[in-house]
Amino acid sequence: AMGTHRRNGVQVVGMIAYTSPWASTCGGADAQFCKPNIDHWKNYVGAVARRYGDVTHWEIWNEPNHFWKPSPNPDEYREILVAAYDTIKSINPNAKVASGGTTYIDNSFIDSFLDNGGWEHLDAVAVHYYPGVGPESDPNNRLRDELLKLEYNTIVPHGGLKEIWITEMGWQSDQIGLEAQANVISRATIIARTVNEAPITLIYNLRDDPTGSWGLLKNNFQPKPAYNYY
Repeated sequence: AMGTHRRNGVQVVGMIAYTSPWASTCGGADAQFCKPNIDHWKNYVGAVARRYGDVTHWEIWNEPNHFWKPSPNPDEYREILVAAYDTIKSINPNAKVASGGTTYIDNSFIDSFLDNGGWEHLDAVAVHYYPGVGPESDPNNRLRDELLKLEYNTIVPHGGLKEIWITEMGWQSDQIGLEAQANVISRATIIARTVNEAPITLIYNLRDDPTGSWGLLKNNFQPKPAYNYY
């Protein structure tokens, strides 16, 4: 798969998540979402970073404000973020490391893990954005407003600017229509680039699957209008 991406000029953002039950600090059905043993975690991150040495952008965990057991814990998350950052940078100092994209733009959770060394151990803050309506339409969840609050109310007070990556964003075409999906994706991408020049804006998902009609492509690989807009 990586060879195919390289041949087609696709830049990969590598996500490192979650943990194996044998390396987890808790047992049971949720073991993969618990804090990993930190030594095993460092070994795992190092092995992945060395194997995929041409990947220069990494995201640590997925939605740590949701997929973390027994409950979301910014202090525990910070520990694995710091460990992953230091490990990746020791292998490739030029790599960029982002925090795990939060479920929605969770300023409170982000603010907490940026404390006590978190800010110094990332190059970017990643978030996910699923408003359900257009990026300007929900008065409580306008993309422009949320990105500005994240940048100037949460990130800057910790020490200065950091990149913001939107590593998931999407709308379902079955719910809002094919043309509307294309329009809102286009508008949201422009907003993200103009408000804070978000260098990475990823759409969920490339192709429709059982989770819904999020794709830029239909399940049969037929492009939707959104594919060309994006």
